Amino acid sequence: MAEDYQKLGQGTLTGDGTTVDTLYTAPTDTEVIIKEIRIVNTDTSNHWVEVYDVDSGGSAGDSNVIIPEITIDAGGWLVEHGEVTPTADDAIKAVGGGSLTYTLYGVEVS
Repeated sequence: MAEDYQKLGQGTLTGDGTTVDTLYTAPTDTEVIIKEIRIVNTDTSNHWVEVYDVDSGGSAGDSNVIIPEITIDAGGWLVEHGEVTPTADDAIKAVGGGSLTYTLYGVEVS
């Protein structure tokens, strides 16, 4: 059974204020513990983000928000420590307004 702390996902949000981007989808037959979500505002203006833990087949909404809408200052960042444990095909998703990058760190046990 392999268990390694690693980067689980990294990218850039669409940032149009309406598109819900998938940051990470839990693989089948793998236990996952997301330990850190980092979102960075690479722009010179303030931008907002909201993050969700969405069950397989579900959609992002008020019932699965894990980081409520928060504004990240220009050049600033948000780091959320904790443990999110998505099961097979569950996804971490986010919507944001502006130029934001994300990185998720955690453990996959297969």
